[in-house]
Parts: sequence; C-alpha cells; structure tokens
Amino acid sequence: MLHQSWVTILFVSFVSVLLCNALIATFVRSYYKKIPIGRLNHSQLRIKQGNASREHRLNVFVLSFLFGIASLRTLFLTIILAAALNFTYLALA
Repeated sequence: MLHQSWVTILFVSFVSVLLCNALIATFVRSYYKKIPIGRLNHSQLRIKQGNASREHRLNVFVLSFLFGIASLRTLFLTIILAAALNFTYLALA
C-alpha cells in the first residue's frame, strides 16, 4: 500500500540522498579510500590528500550532485529511504 503523496516522498528522498552523497564526497576524505588515484579528478585527489581549497570542494559538490543521478548506489538508497518513509507515514495516519 502506498501513501497518497508517494510521488512527493520519492522526490524528497531522491533529493536528500543526492545532497547527502554530495556533502559526504565534499568533506569526508575516507569517501575516496578505495578508489585508485588514477580514477580521481584533480579536485577529488586534493580532497583525498586533505589539502583541498573551497573551489575544489565546490567543484566536487556540484559534480557529485549533478552526476549522482546516474549512480546505482543513489537510486538504491533512494528506494530504501522512500519505502521507509512511506511505511512510516502510513503507520502514523
């Protein structure tokens, strides 16, 4: 059974997962722990090394937010979050 505003729940879940993923990619060095250095762009490498400027972090945030749409991890987390919120709202109603 779906909540009557399930489209809104799905959209808000998707945007919040994108935002959280972009913030983690911007500020957490261990996000790039298992990614080889050759696969990182310049800004991501600076974050991994710990000497990124605001410009590098802004670049990584924007790119992670925009291209996170195509990430399977983002879509999977969105589905899980949306299902949990849907059932929570149904239980509260």
